[in-house]
Amino acid sequence: MVGGIAHNFNNLMQPIQVLAPMIRDKLGEDSQKRHRMDVVIQCCDDARQLVSRISEFSREAPFHRETVDLYDFVRKELELIEPIVPSSIRLETALDERVGRAIVDVTELQTVLLNLVNNATDAIDGHNGRVAIRLS
Repeated sequence: MVGGIAHNFNNLMQPIQVLAPMIRDKLGEDSQKRHRMDVVIQCCDDARQLVSRISEFSREAPFHRETVDLYDFVRKELELIEPIVPSSIRLETALDERVGRAIVDVTELQTVLLNLVNNATDAIDGHNGRVAIRLS
């Protein structure tokens, strides 16, 4: 069902994907309307990527699962994520070494961690703040 909805949504976006660049190309380089069409085109590209991810998710392909030590995994991922957190935001961690192992899809878990941190920093919206990550 999800795959069908994604397909239908993709079909609805098709005219926008085709017509928006044609309209933009008829506008002057410095035109405010051209800039607005660029925004429409970018949003359409983002929507197309989202539909692609929904379609991938809806397929019943098996995940690539493996057993990982959650403490080591989260600690290493946060070391990679920390440099992209704005300097006005403090990343605080409280990771329990004894949490144990779990069978996970590594790519999915990486995506979850990155999205959680991104969403939290976006919510702070450039202000000073902190993001707390706890594993227990």
